[in-house]
Amino acid sequence: MTDNTPPPITPALRKAAAERPGGWVYVIDPFFPQDGNVPPYGIEGAWKVDDEGKISGEFQRNAKYRPSPVKLGMPKPGDDIERHLQLAATGYGTEESLTNALRSSDVYIPGDGTAETVIYSDSQGDFVALYTRPEIVPENYRFIERVPFETLLHRLPGDAAVVVNPGTPSSVRIPVAALIQGGPGR
Repeated sequence: MTDNTPPPITPALRKAAAERPGGWVYVIDPFFPQDGNVPPYGIEGAWKVDDEGKISGEFQRNAKYRPSPVKLGMPKPGDDIERHLQLAATGYGTEESLTNALRSSDVYIPGDGTAETVIYSDSQGDFVALYTRPEIVPENYRFIERVPFETLLHRLPGDAAVVVNPGTPSSVRIPVAALIQGGPGR
């Protein structure tokens, strides 16, 4: 949860509390198996258990917790690129793994009907909008170009960025210079 409301107390937490009087029960992000090893960023926090094995109402939030795509309610990824995108956007994956997935894929860029790549600007600088699937490109774009990511990369100015799936909860912005430096054989 991104607000200060503690997570709900589930029957599974109550059962775990009964087995741990005087201890704590941990709230695990739904991305992880509830009975396996979980990295610190996958633990939302812990409920205090009283001496009778009941949850006391005291919740200790984990400052290292990062909500997963599942916890944030992101839609199920439509493909491998979107999976890497969601993981990178939430800190569960790396920009490098996303970039590697993009390199072998076709992407979709909105256009203006010319052969030129449309460069947009915002407060962070110039960027190219690219989408992982044509059905998520906003309807207001009249032209959509399907292009291999590597081909697109060589058409872009080095001082710009690419914004992958802009306007979606898992959007990620990556500088073109970083993409070029991280390329094969570079």
